[in-house]
Amino acid sequence: MKKNFKLGLLLFGFLVASCFWVGHIRMFSVKESKKLKENVMSTNMNSKARTHVYKTVNSEKETSDNFMQRYSLIHAKRINHTREMCRFYRDKIPKPEYTPLLLVNEEHKIVYCQTPKAGTVSWCRILLILAGYKNYTEVMNMTAPEVSSAWKTNVTIFQRFSYKKQREIMDTYTKFMFVRHPFSRLLSAFNQKLGPHLQSYGRFQDIFKQILKNFKWDHNDKSQTVKFKDFLNLVINGSARHSSDHWREMYTVCYPCDVPYDIIGYFEDIENDSKYIFNLTNIHNLKFPRSTGAHLTNSSSKEILRNEFSSIPIPILGELYNKFKYDFTLFGYDMPIAIP
Repeated sequence: MKKNFKLGLLLFGFLVASCFWVGHIRMFSVKESKKLKENVMSTNMNSKARTHVYKTVNSEKETSDNFMQRYSLIHAKRINHTREMCRFYRDKIPKPEYTPLLLVNEEHKIVYCQTPKAGTVSWCRILLILAGYKNYTEVMNMTAPEVSSAWKTNVTIFQRFSYKKQREIMDTYTKFMFVRHPFSRLLSAFNQKLGPHLQSYGRFQDIFKQILKNFKWDHNDKSQTVKFKDFLNLVINGSARHSSDHWREMYTVCYPCDVPYDIIGYFEDIENDSKYIFNLTNIHNLKFPRSTGAHLTNSSSKEILRNEFSSIPIPILGELYNKFKYDFTLFGYDMPIAIP
């Protein structure tokens, strides 16, 4: 009885805090939320349809035809959902000032938009191999900085084509991007760009110094260490000069409401989604590089996410959702309310 009472009291406190949080941050209005719910339901993007987000499917035992048929349906649902949400929020989602950076391979007629922290290094490796830069083994042995440098001079960029060719590419090539759960992506960005082992050096030193100076969550904390919640404070309250594509909203990197993507892959299922793209575009004898961190990583697992975010105050979680609400909405990700 005493245990049940404490549990009930905890749940009541959480509900009260949630009500306070909802009332004090900029969230969807009741009318907007109701309309959004109707739109989401109409696209069949319910929890059951999204089980593949965190659980990859063992596709090795099924035939190629069955795999392609299954993933064709999955991607049709994703694209339909995103397009429906784009129509619904068109007046609130800004249009791009310029075409996002798109990488092109003419032989296989593919167009790829990079979303940092969603398998970009792995896909740049693939594009380098397709471009004939080096063989598979050599490219797999390259470091991430080497890959980043190499694709810039060896992979063709969409903007370099003539206007006529650009129209042809948009009309006939397979266009795709990858996304990732917004909270998982933030955790990965922090660990790999501002984690404890990087805070005394690295290319994000200016960001590190800005956090220490202006974005410490606890103003009484005088340590020279940036904690995860300090980083989140910067993400929420920082200006454009504090931003980076590594933690910027995904819909503002690849603009899925303006570029007619054929496929929106999930980082959480990147091996199967990439296999689907390979089969669709006749890329043979090439396996997606599992060893490069493209599969589910520590910052992608539910358990790690729950552990890392459990200490984040509810108001911060609310502000984070508010900032990334279109990433959640457009790509069908759930807000992990149960994290605390």
